Amino acid sequence: MDHLDAFYDVMLACGMKPPPRQEWMAYARINADLWPIVREGKFIGGIFFKGHTIHIAVLPEWHRRWVTKSILRAFKEGWQHDVKIYAAPEKSNTEAIAFIRRLGFKYECSEDNQEVYFKEPTCRPQSLPL
Repeated sequence: MDHLDAFYDVMLACGMKPPPRQEWMAYARINADLWPIVREGKFIGGIFFKGHTIHIAVLPEWHRRWVTKSILRAFKEGWQHDVKIYAAPEKSNTEAIAFIRRLGFKYECSEDNQEVYFKEPTCRPQSLPL
């Protein structure tokens, strides 16, 4: 997770309010996975997987320009998950809502200022060989 520190800065630049940096970093190193998004050799954001939830943060100047066909293809074809997963963009973030819908997420409900979307498992849970 080489880009965690930079991802934290991107979250701040987007107006998100994450927990204190050291607390968040300690948790993220153990409990999450990050797909970095790099454009023109610069880290501009990432797709952060935490348990059953995904979080996407991209520098504001890259909004509406960061999604590529390869990212969509990676999500649709290469990303297998054996649990129901969730995304909860702010209601006003129409770009994020459109993106997660393209990925196959379905609307579940509204909570506070967020809309909650889900995606059913794409594969069966793996059992450990005995």
